[in-house]
Amino acid sequence: PDIVAVSVYKRVWDKTLTHRYFEYPFPAWFYGFLAGADKIATGKDTIIHELQAEPWLPPGFNMNDPKSSAEAAKSMNPARLKDRIQYGEATGMKTIDLWGSEYWYYRKEKLHDPGLWNVAKTAIHDAQDGTAYQ
Repeated sequence: PDIVAVSVYKRVWDKTLTHRYFEYPFPAWFYGFLAGADKIATGKDTIIHELQAEPWLPPGFNMNDPKSSAEAAKSMNPARLKDRIQYGEATGMKTIDLWGSEYWYYRKEKLHDPGLWNVAKTAIHDAQDGTAYQ
């Protein structure tokens, strides 16, 4: 391949063992270390091709159901999205693709909740300006 890509999901619903939300404990430097090792071994850059930026809901909940909003916020909300983006930046990888833009748009347009949309908009603006996300 021309590049190596990794998916980073931080907070997921564990439906097999604990039946609760699980936050993967890997620090950002762990992914940076893997990217560096790949660069040394293969000469290829590593990117984050899917950084979790939408909820991961338990069975029985649907992201498109407004009644699931409170549950969705346990997995992804504006503060968590901001933190997630900062986490992605802390890996040192130069390309980070966010997974969840349809959900941000849905929240903004259908539920009149632009919180996630605004966080992403600020992060994208800062990335285009070359400034770190504040």
